[in-house]
Amino acid sequence: MQQKHHHSNVIVGMNHAQQNIVPKANSSLERMKHLLVTGDRADVYFLVGEGDEKELLPAHKAILEKASDVFEAMFRFDEENAKAAAAETAPPAEEIKPVVITDVKVDAFKAMLAFIYADDLSGLNGNNAISVLQAANKYNLPGLVKACVAFPTPELRNVFVALAEARFLGEKNYLNYQFLLFWDFARRCLDYIDENAATLIPSKAFLQIDQQLLCEILDRDQLRVSEIAIWNAALGWADEKCRQNGEECSAENRLKMLGPAFFKIRFPLIPQKDFIDNIVSCGLLTSDELDSILQHYVHPNSVLLERYPLQFPTKQRSMPVKGTILLKIEKVSEFAREDGTKRRYSEPIYIRGLPWKIVTYSTVSEQKYLAFFLQCNGENTDANWSCAVSATLRIVSQKEGKTDHTRGSKRLIYNSKKKSWGLSLFISFEKLMDRNNGLYDEENDTVILEVEMTAEEPEVPLLSKIWRRFGKGQQQ
Repeated sequence: MQQKHHHSNVIVGMNHAQQNIVPKANSSLERMKHLLVTGDRADVYFLVGEGDEKELLPAHKAILEKASDVFEAMFRFDEENAKAAAAETAPPAEEIKPVVITDVKVDAFKAMLAFIYADDLSGLNGNNAISVLQAANKYNLPGLVKACVAFPTPELRNVFVALAEARFLGEKNYLNYQFLLFWDFARRCLDYIDENAATLIPSKAFLQIDQQLLCEILDRDQLRVSEIAIWNAALGWADEKCRQNGEECSAENRLKMLGPAFFKIRFPLIPQKDFIDNIVSCGLLTSDELDSILQHYVHPNSVLLERYPLQFPTKQRSMPVKGTILLKIEKVSEFAREDGTKRRYSEPIYIRGLPWKIVTYSTVSEQKYLAFFLQCNGENTDANWSCAVSATLRIVSQKEGKTDHTRGSKRLIYNSKKKSWGLSLFISFEKLMDRNNGLYDEENDTVILEVEMTAEEPEVPLLSKIWRRFGKGQQQ
């Protein structure tokens, strides 16, 4: 009986132990993630970050040194220096002196560890991709470098910082194969800046670039933005540098900040009225420079240009002849109830050097309608421009199998008196929001407007009166 009772106790004990067993990870990937998250048996600690952003991160030397020769050399150096004083047993984790890392941000270091342990890139995002790239280069992790430079350019938080870092790392690695990766990354950043210059160069991020990068950007023929927008951006950049240096935003200081970038601005390509109204009064141009530009306006092919030599480029930037404009209308149910005075605009895109955008609002006939227009050069008051265009206005279907709602145009002439074309009664809201049509995303309360357009070369007649206005008279 005693023996039977003894076996019963063993069985009870085993059952109790089984109830307290924590299931182990089923795959090597899960086990590696578990080690990283828990820090079980960590034998190295990193104190990462600066100031209030510091964080102590546990890791395992054996894993890190197998991924990075930089970590391997670091740990070998530490071991050799510590041999004489090494204890027979490892000190408790809390007594391990951490490795201090101040030149890598916490989230970037965590993303790097996740890649080392489990090839996990979920921590890589537009906010930290460049910081992770810097860490990956520092610790010589080619796979992570490749993932960072392949990150989608439109999702990067600051494409100017990305471009500068790509250039820096390319120069630093010009003797190894990674040079090509950084070169291609820089090229894609520049392509993105070219395509989206209209929204990027007026941004706060543009104000933080250095003069060398400013010169490179202003020198590009592929920038898809008007020259007056480039001038405004350059002037804003100069003012920001004046403020950063505690100097007055005077003409002299602005020119000093711009340096050679000033002569990258293509003043002769700026519409005459914009030039007169916005640039002459700034006082940055000398009288000789002003004379040469005004003479170019009136007599672009005249031999008189020898007397008034231009110091500014006259080559037209490569402007697209066609493009697509998109506008997603959020909260359509509220938009349908508006009174028509509140208009919604897309971001402008530059085609043939002119800014084009979608304009929409609600209007009333016998019922509520959505008005849909394509506008060109809406803020420009210059009376001397015109541009022929063909366009298709479309509400994009958001349901598979349903068709778009489309209206096309023949050849239209846009000018200072007619800056928009479209239909005030493009579609009724009743039809637009009918779930059977597939045009309205009921769940997200959105509608997508699209314009596909092709523009001909704009016509901008020369104004000889500009020259007379400045007292030079007509010269032959």
